[in-house]
Amino acid sequence: MGSARSRHRHDREESYEVPAGATISAVSETHVAWSKGDADTHPEIFLLDRATDTVQEVPVSGAVHGGFLVRLVGGRVVYATTGVFDSINVASTLADVAAYNPATKTTKKLLDHMTSAAVAGDGSLYVRGGSVAQGEGMYKVTATGDDVPAVTLVASTGEPTAIQVTGTDVPATVDLDKNGGTAKFTWNLSRPPAHTMLRIRHTRTGADYRYYDYPDVARTTFDWQGGYNGDYTWELTAVPSNYIGPTLTATGSFTVVRKTAPHDFDDNGTPDVFLRDTSGQLWRTDTAYDTQLQADRTG
Repeated sequence: MGSARSRHRHDREESYEVPAGATISAVSETHVAWSKGDADTHPEIFLLDRATDTVQEVPVSGAVHGGFLVRLVGGRVVYATTGVFDSINVASTLADVAAYNPATKTTKKLLDHMTSAAVAGDGSLYVRGGSVAQGEGMYKVTATGDDVPAVTLVASTGEPTAIQVTGTDVPATVDLDKNGGTAKFTWNLSRPPAHTMLRIRHTRTGADYRYYDYPDVARTTFDWQGGYNGDYTWELTAVPSNYIGPTLTATGSFTVVRKTAPHDFDDNGTPDVFLRDTSGQLWRTDTAYDTQLQADRTG
């Protein structure tokens, strides 16, 4: 596997044995790279040094769920999965654009993802992709002679790679006498999809409400059935479904108001009724939840 079959130095014609199922992915003045593996597999990359005819396997961590691209930049193997950014993938999916140095046998991350790439006439690589630090755009990967190629953003789309909140519809004051006692909260996101969780906490009582959403659009919406009057804090977390970039966390607050209800001892906007059972135990029931009274022990 990988040994030279023939080499003709004068006209530069060369042929090599490659592993079964592998295809040549990239050729440079110094190296030949071939790879094997397709969607939903763990890919393999082999690198041949044209000066010595020696072959080494490039270590690849993570499985491929989509296309797999391998290129050469100044003797470094640059590889990544394509099409990950707009898809829903498992956490083990290979997404990073990485560069492998055959001399030091080390791998360095270049970008957080890529969708396509093209080799320039000078041997550099133009990559359409993104990084959490600099966002989406066209990047140029250039050999420098150092361990890691240089990565330069040459054209930005203005879009973030990390998921962000682009708009929030959470009123400062929530009047639960309106809309049947339900409040609708909406957050617009920079991109879909994401797994989102909304946590609402009542400041005075510590009551904690949690809701989950799995939108396939760049927006998450929750219908809250309400609780006590008074001040609340909220926290939204959004985990990118493609696992590119960190978990988003956004926070805020609002105040719930209602008209005063008679006998509303817990201040949740509905009357309470006290009951005593045959043993003398006192119970409280809240009329908010059902047309039939259901008692809660008061102590």
